[in-house]
Amino acid sequence: MAWLVAGIILAGLLFLLLGWWSNAEVKSAKRGLLFAVIIVCLLLAMLLVMRGHTVTALIPGIYALGRVIGISKVLNNMRGNRSNKDGNGAKGTDMSRREALDILGLDEGVTNAEVNSAYRRLMSKYHPDKGGSDWMAAKLSEARKVLLKE
Repeated sequence: MAWLVAGIILAGLLFLLLGWWSNAEVKSAKRGLLFAVIIVCLLLAMLLVMRGHTVTALIPGIYALGRVIGISKVLNNMRGNRSNKDGNGAKGTDMSRREALDILGLDEGVTNAEVNSAYRRLMSKYHPDKGGSDWMAAKLSEARKVLLKE
């Protein structure tokens, strides 16, 4: 009976959260969702510890929480909010030369002609007008820019 009451309360809280989230601004909704994920992870951790599990049982949960928090970095990178902090790529990018070579499928010591050839071949395959994605086309362009700048 106690589990039924707890389930009903949790379902009600979930509906309240979803109602707020659907009407909230994007920035506050993301912040609220992150806060909710952290609270749920902490509650699950306390439940595991209370049931006799060791702290080492929490390591996968801590890892998963780090992955969730790391999503904001990925979203910022996909939006193009980047800066060239360590100077390892072209101006305004975080892409390294190694990553650029991997994206274009090239090895060290390539010429500019080989970079352009690989770029054209892959762009013809992944261009948004040919069924590809904007994200992949942007990555290809960025990789080409990094390799041609050096």
